[in-house]
Amino acid sequence: MQSLSKTIDVKTVEKSLSELEKHKKFSSKSIEAAHMKRIVKITINNKYVPYWIFLGKSGDYILIPRTSCTCKDFLIHVIAQKQKTYCYHLEAQILAEKEGKYIEITVNKDDLNTILLEILKNQYSPTLRRILLKTKKYN
Repeated sequence: MQSLSKTIDVKTVEKSLSELEKHKKFSSKSIEAAHMKRIVKITINNKYVPYWIFLGKSGDYILIPRTSCTCKDFLIHVIAQKQKTYCYHLEAQILAEKEGKYIEITVNKDDLNTILLEILKNQYSPTLRRILLKTKKYN
């Protein structure tokens, strides 16, 4: 177990993920998630910086590429315990973006706010699932 005095910051996460990408050593879980298109890129009328969501089996997670994830693994093992520098959701986002294996949708600002709040509050967004089903981009 790494020392709790070790600092995990944005630069550390970004550097670790850059090394992973450079050496193409993605975990089997992240490869599977990317190929199953469990990553969603959301924009508001194509005008703003995209939001990335990981559609998990037990919850949805907001991703800030190469920086942060709202999953418990990231919060516990990266932020609190400093046992690792990223979660597989961040790996999957990089791979999905690189290979174009993500779902892309455009929503209005109110829907985006609802999606983000649902994920933060309940770790699941019925609104996102409804939008994906309507657009026939989600199985």
